[in-house]
Amino acid sequence: MQTSPSKRPRSWRSPAIDEVAVISNGLGELALLDRKGNVTSWNLPDADGVPVCHELYDAPWETAFRLRLDDRKTPVGRRLEDTSHTLVSTWTNATGKACERAFIAGSPLASAGGRFARLLTCEQGTVRARLDLRLRHGHRGEEKVRWTVLRERDGFLEAKAAAGSSTLLLSTNMHLRFDEDATSIRGELALDAGCSAFVCIGWNGHTSPATVEDVEDLLRESEEGWLAWARELRIPDDGNAALVLGSAIRLRGLGHRAGSFYAAASRGLPEDDPREHPRAVRTWDYLCDWLRDSGLTVSTLHRLGDAAVLPARLEWYRSLPDLGRKAKVMYRMSGGDVARFGEHIVDGLGHRGSVYRFGNGAGDQEQHDRWVYPLEHLRLLSERGRFDLGLTEGLAEQAVRAAGKPCSGIWEVRRPEDDLVAYASTQILVGQALFNTAAVFAAAGLEEPARRYRGLGERLKAWVLDNCVLDGVVVAAPGLPVLDASALLAFHVGKDMFNLRKEGDRDLVRATVLAIDTPHTVPSRFQGLRVGKGHVRYHTHQFGDGVSQAEEALFTSVTGLVALTMLRLGMLDRADAVMREVLDARNDLGMWSEERTEDGRGLGNVSQAYVYQTVIDYFVNRAEFIAAAEHRSETAA
Repeated sequence: MQTSPSKRPRSWRSPAIDEVAVISNGLGELALLDRKGNVTSWNLPDADGVPVCHELYDAPWETAFRLRLDDRKTPVGRRLEDTSHTLVSTWTNATGKACERAFIAGSPLASAGGRFARLLTCEQGTVRARLDLRLRHGHRGEEKVRWTVLRERDGFLEAKAAAGSSTLLLSTNMHLRFDEDATSIRGELALDAGCSAFVCIGWNGHTSPATVEDVEDLLRESEEGWLAWARELRIPDDGNAALVLGSAIRLRGLGHRAGSFYAAASRGLPEDDPREHPRAVRTWDYLCDWLRDSGLTVSTLHRLGDAAVLPARLEWYRSLPDLGRKAKVMYRMSGGDVARFGEHIVDGLGHRGSVYRFGNGAGDQEQHDRWVYPLEHLRLLSERGRFDLGLTEGLAEQAVRAAGKPCSGIWEVRRPEDDLVAYASTQILVGQALFNTAAVFAAAGLEEPARRYRGLGERLKAWVLDNCVLDGVVVAAPGLPVLDASALLAFHVGKDMFNLRKEGDRDLVRATVLAIDTPHTVPSRFQGLRVGKGHVRYHTHQFGDGVSQAEEALFTSVTGLVALTMLRLGMLDRADAVMREVLDARNDLGMWSEERTEDGRGLGNVSQAYVYQTVIDYFVNRAEFIAAAEHRSETAA
């Protein structure tokens, strides 16, 4: 009998967030696996769909999709392949050694995915492979997945099940035992050296592999597709090339075939530590396309040499009927309205007993930085001679109307008396949106609108300098003499608003990043944002953000932005030291959680785009910095 999520005792059995592995095909299909190799969350074919299983969220029912050795629950090692999203797990017992490969078929250059396959091969001695499969469908696990055998012959079985509106096909060469209602499956297969057991679940009408060779072909096609994509990239040839490539692959794995990108690989995982804040108010659904997060992803991949990502993004923008009139903060991956879909919260079902969310209540909020990202993409396209002046003007006029105005909803800045106030970093990005617009019109030979938008951008910069600078430091907002790390993102994106080649701009950026990097316990004009070996976004006791007064955890991407800003200022040694703190926060697979506590526990969503973006941008900029320094040295000699 299923226990009510609101009445059941907390079991605290969810895996640690920063130990979760993410596999993906770059087509919007992804899965999360824990350290034991069990699938903890897996979204069905349509990127707007619901999980087919989500034990990660500490559900009151058991789900499983695990392939392992019969007498072992945990592999002795695991890794992600260097040039793909394949998860490789090594298993040993007293009689032999085996290697399991888990992957979702497809790659960014492929047109079809739709299959999740696992292949366990005995490499030495003899072993017995074991399959545990129990799936539930729906955000609340309200539907058991029941299987019907379609065909069975020696060494092969195919079964079918329904999950919502989707049909799942299971194929395997293992000997299966079904429970009486065919919802729980056990499988076994004895393997000698060189032999393999496989299980594959497909959807959207894709054919089932019938043999080990079929699965090996599927794996080879997927990995060759990822390798072909990786070969297109321009990665600096230095000691950090493997790190940049791995980060690029994880970042591209958040993509969808429509030209949209997830903000992270999970939904509803708390930013709060639910053992301290059981309600976990800081928890959001990141399986959406947030214009900010995905915009930065597109720009980062484009700079790395991904030739397809920018044109695909333009077509996705054109598919959004409202973008040129009233752009939303976020969209569903297929372009649907997140706000209309709504946000749904289930108490007690989330990670470690906190809330579980699907959909996002921020979908209709006013966050005024959102126009800068599509306008940056339109600017990049204009440099190639490709224009969409109607969309450019529509976005630009929305930015013009946002000049000097506060955001509303959540993450907005509030004075202590709870009055909304214009965000300094947001206004920097509104100004950059106008500079981007001017560049597009100038490239099109239309100097009059270019001059107008450029002038508006200059006026916004003057407003920021007049109202949001105190003692040479950019503060959160007028009348709020406190620090906010979002200024670093604004400096990074707003390169026309604050040009580091200009002495005054450079001094301002330098003073701001040094103030942010000051330990929060050091007495100073502004309380610094460094806490131990990381940084908070801001101190919540200094101003309201519309969410909670509880102090946040350390954000990995903020520490990355501190390092990136220092690097762009030429502070190489100090920047490297800060970036080492980011690298030290990786798990054994080279992946990050969104946040961590001071003692190192991971919080927040997994495989977040922001972190990969900052790591890639840092090491690409670092290679350029070193090359420029060597060139200057050679010229001087």
